[in-house]
Amino acid sequence: MTKQSFTALIQTSEKWKNSAFVEVPFDVKSVFNSGRPKVKAVFDGQVSYRGTLAKMGTSYHIIILTKDVRKSLEKEVGESVDISLEFDTEERKIQLGEELKQMFLDVPQAKLNFDKLSYTRRKEYASFIASAVKEETRKKRLQKVKLELLG
Repeated sequence: MTKQSFTALIQTSEKWKNSAFVEVPFDVKSVFNSGRPKVKAVFDGQVSYRGTLAKMGTSYHIIILTKDVRKSLEKEVGESVDISLEFDTEERKIQLGEELKQMFLDVPQAKLNFDKLSYTRRKEYASFIASAVKEETRKKRLQKVKLELLG
């Protein structure tokens, strides 16, 4: 499959006030042979991101620009961004910290629910816990994740 490149405006919507996305300007299904393809994206030739193209209640496919991506790009809603997309065939692995691994051994249902989440959401949970500097903060975050996974 070929790489697709385009320029688009960073947008938001009433539905996702704290999120941002760009509209994909081509027929995703005919290009990637999938209605929800996993892709590797490069924004402005410098920031890489792995995600999924989806319609998310719209008539067109979008790709999310996370807060971290926008911060790295130093861009906000309303600005344009150059995007290069290609089909992502690589397995998506997430580094699980020891605390999260242990919690999954202790609470198997949490692991089952975690495994049902999208790659991005699983990565966010793992990063949320791992980024805590203090042990006390890590424990609080682990408890929060556990409750969310079981809730």
